[in-house]
Amino acid sequence: MDPASLPQLLDRNRSGLRAGLPSFCTANRWALEAIFDFAAARSLPVLVEATCNQVNQFGGYTGMQAADCRAYIRAIAADCGYDPDAALLGGDHLGPNPWKSEPVDTALSHAADLVRSYVGAGFSKIHLDASMGCAGDGTLSPTEIAERTARLCVAAERQASGDAPPCYVIGTEVPTPGGETGDLSDLAVTDAHSVAETIDTHRIAFSRHGLDEAWRRVVAVVTQPGVDFSDSSVRPFRPDAARALARIILDHPGMAYEAHSTDYQTVGALQDLVDSRYVFLKVGPELTFALREAIMLLA
Repeated sequence: MDPASLPQLLDRNRSGLRAGLPSFCTANRWALEAIFDFAAARSLPVLVEATCNQVNQFGGYTGMQAADCRAYIRAIAADCGYDPDAALLGGDHLGPNPWKSEPVDTALSHAADLVRSYVGAGFSKIHLDASMGCAGDGTLSPTEIAERTARLCVAAERQASGDAPPCYVIGTEVPTPGGETGDLSDLAVTDAHSVAETIDTHRIAFSRHGLDEAWRRVVAVVTQPGVDFSDSSVRPFRPDAARALARIILDHPGMAYEAHSTDYQTVGALQDLVDSRYVFLKVGPELTFALREAIMLLA
């Protein structure tokens, strides 16, 4: 899938068509082979994403840097008969999270290097996330988060190729990676007014750093639509709870939403998410859980 086609996907969704894209967050070879086999047989687009802890300039928990990850995914795609150039690659939560115990300047320096490594390796969908506090930080204000995000975008833009600049995702109101461990009953849907504040503060920060052209490539905002899972339950999507969110994003041309932890949702719930302007649906643990179930059934 050509990254340049993402705006068309968003336009289709915003016009009322059911247009969305799953984002596969896994480095498991067997899971990736199943994804590419399925997509190759049906001529479907594939978006694979890596997180800041999984893949970074120090190796992450996979031992891969961004360029290694790109080569790994492209090789699997080719083995499955899927055009490697059509595989869209994304970076998730790119920011200081792996180094948040470090002083602010050190953490943000590592974060800038992280973003540069992803963009330089050809990852074209970049989620910039500077929402977490670092050593010495108090509670970060929306303006401070936006300012740090803009600084990371400067690093990305300086690394980017002029022929194929990346698109960006902002925001961070997401479930705990890998699912919750406690009660899901008090899960709060993102307030529509906070979405407007997130967009406005980031737009101002981007403009202050001379990133007006990059701002036009911000395609999505991460929000919490009310979905999550734990080791014993799943919180299903309820469209009524996210109705205000679905309306307010239409006030911001060229943007849609990204939902994290959409694992274990029903087909109907996933369709309702897409209808509610969630164009990007991230799934990870469910992929390897399904692989485990398949292996166990073969035993």
